[in-house]
Amino acid sequence: MKLMASFIFIMLLASTTSQAAEFCVTSSAGLQSALTSASTNNQHNTIKIAEGIYDTPGSTFEYSEGAGWDLEISGGWTEFFGNDCGQQLSGHPYNTVLDGNGTHRIMNIESGGNSDITISNLMFLNGGYSTLPSGGGLRFWSTNNMAHTGRVTIERNAFVNNQAEESSALYFFSSGPKSHFRNNIFTLNTSHDGSYTLDINYDLDSGVYFTNNTVINNAGDSVNNYGGVRFFTTANSTTYVGNNLLYDNGNRDLHFSGSGETYLNYNNVDLLSGTAPTHFTGNFSADPELIEGFLEFTPSFGSPLVNAGFDPPNFVPIPTPFDLAWFEGTHDVVGNVRKQQGRVDIGAVETGPEPPIFINGFE
Repeated sequence: MKLMASFIFIMLLASTTSQAAEFCVTSSAGLQSALTSASTNNQHNTIKIAEGIYDTPGSTFEYSEGAGWDLEISGGWTEFFGNDCGQQLSGHPYNTVLDGNGTHRIMNIESGGNSDITISNLMFLNGGYSTLPSGGGLRFWSTNNMAHTGRVTIERNAFVNNQAEESSALYFFSSGPKSHFRNNIFTLNTSHDGSYTLDINYDLDSGVYFTNNTVINNAGDSVNNYGGVRFFTTANSTTYVGNNLLYDNGNRDLHFSGSGETYLNYNNVDLLSGTAPTHFTGNFSADPELIEGFLEFTPSFGSPLVNAGFDPPNFVPIPTPFDLAWFEGTHDVVGNVRKQQGRVDIGAVETGPEPPIFINGFE
């Protein structure tokens, strides 16, 4: 009898700890309603956003939760057998647009406790305004009374034409063990006091991976004109920056500050400033030679980005060193297979194999 009671208790415990809610979003009001419900329902939550354009509903899309429940937000969903969010094909971020119309920050996420947060397959467009302090596209922060100590993944998003006084596209702060920013595009964003497009801050015993992102053609409209990425890493934290295109962002493309350990490996980075990285290998500065076109970031066949990235090995030591404990993702930002021709490219977009010169078989 005691054995049976223990079994029932364990099953009840498992059922209460694995609660989950799923939302399918097809309107701006529906997105805010889902975020509001997820803030208070004491469950892990998945929010699927159908392809379309979602204007901010007179204010920022807001989420605040301090009890440690997980949240996953993703775009790129389409109808399948009557379900508006029945399938996710390429997940191209340009097809699911969150538009701030130059009047509001697009999304504010406040999370506390050991919650895992994932944000993917979204376009953050026209967020913020010139006097907004920070984070015109996305602001991620701990709640007022609880530090965020979970994992965060921000991948396969596009941040375009956002603005604020500083960190125009993204402002991020966490105390979590590891967070991943991979396969994202940041372009045409403006910081009005010249202080960076992205600001990523870490403290405590934590770490961040910033890999295979494209940060290009961002600016500040002040004298400083710092349009790139800034990392602040405390003594107990580690930052890994690898396989990124960081180019043509005013007077600074990348800036390190703080006293933590930093890796800068296999990036095309032009203007570097701040504290010298602890580890530095495989970096260069060159014209990326992208295919021409609006919001087109594919490297041309002759680009120095092609096959110039680093692939973490499939088999790693246990415990795994920090600089090998990351993954480049299965697909790039627009849905291409992430690694082709045997090695990953630098930046958020992967180039396919070059077609043969004599495609019809004539010589």
